Amino acid sequence: MFVTPEGGLKYWKLNLDNIDPMLYNIANNFIHQGDVIWDIGANIGLFTFAAIAKAGKNGKCLAIEADMVMANLVKKSASLNREYTIDILPLAISNYNGLVEFNIAERARATNHIVTSQGSNQTGGVRETYKVPTVTLDYLLQHYAKPDFLKIDVEGAEKFVLEGAPQLMQIARPKVLVEVGDENVSYISKLFNDNNYVMYNADDLQNFSKIKEAASNTLAIPVEKMKG
Repeated sequence: MFVTPEGGLKYWKLNLDNIDPMLYNIANNFIHQGDVIWDIGANIGLFTFAAIAKAGKNGKCLAIEADMVMANLVKKSASLNREYTIDILPLAISNYNGLVEFNIAERARATNHIVTSQGSNQTGGVRETYKVPTVTLDYLLQHYAKPDFLKIDVEGAEKFVLEGAPQLMQIARPKVLVEVGDENVSYISKLFNDNNYVMYNADDLQNFSKIKEAASNTLAIPVEKMKG
């Protein structure tokens, strides 16, 4: 897998499975053979490749990354894994179809974010801003196979992403892993509760206890897909 020090120094290591154990744990335990995965905010593709390896040759992964530098890294990595079906879309996801201003972080490209979101406190400032195309998840649902698993890591824009996904939440009913900023906890919690999802703290899956309020990394599973 191709990496860059611009993506964040933690990626500049050989043992990539040690960088974000939570992501690998989720992929190993909640992705199944033949699954369709949508990775929103793919970055360098850590979850993309962990998930598609578990989904296998009959699975599919749609990797979405608004930063062309990072999207091209995912594309290069995908070219080395041609046995898997991986589509890369270099665009943003929001609650409308059009254009959105996108900030490139001064410090680590992993903290890039759309202008309308709060972003991370790890950006070190903004290097540059430019416009990128943006679409809704419901728009993508018209053009791609519906996801069995949806991962969202968009630096504070998760509210906008899910505002554009009412049909996906009601019809596709994917399992969802989402990074939740403090400002979006109330909205995300209500959204999952209203749509009959059960929430868990993705950083504490050993206990696997239900939570009523979204955690910073939330795993949400539709009630009808709960085991037992």
